[in-house]
Amino acid sequence: VSEVPTIYSMPRVAITERDREMFRVLCRTPLTSGQLFELSETFRQSFTSLRRVQERLRQLASAALLGSWRYATTGQGAGELYYKLTLESYRIIHGHEAVLPTKRFLKEIAISQQHHTRSLADFTVHTSIAAHRRGLSFVYFHPENTHRIETADGTTFPDQAFGLHLPPAT
Repeated sequence: VSEVPTIYSMPRVAITERDREMFRVLCRTPLTSGQLFELSETFRQSFTSLRRVQERLRQLASAALLGSWRYATTGQGAGELYYKLTLESYRIIHGHEAVLPTKRFLKEIAISQQHHTRSLADFTVHTSIAAHRRGLSFVYFHPENTHRIETADGTTFPDQAFGLHLPPAT
């Protein structure tokens, strides 16, 4: 019989500014430790090693601030872990009065959606790094299926929608 963790048995973790940056990027898409390590280049204080990212993700997951699941794999060995926000970390970023996301936003990704989600996460990481290196910043970012576009042919919900702020020309 496994013990179900309670709020009283979960370790306490001091939330750092870098944790908040991780939570904000996890609001965009689920990410693996490797993707977060790459993306940390855009943080005020980047991670110095993949091992440090993995350790911090384990601490945050143990404190119920992140959910983690394995990507399905057809190869040998276990699939990589991917991380998503929990309700508590969502509220840390958006406040306790914020409109809550859908249940699916916080839950495990269906196997049928994993390849798509992983590809979208790769796109998000590479786009964010490229924008950062060029001095661009996101003005807004709508995660998958959260931005509604009305067209003559009906309604569509794109995989993502975002705007970039261009610095003034010199």
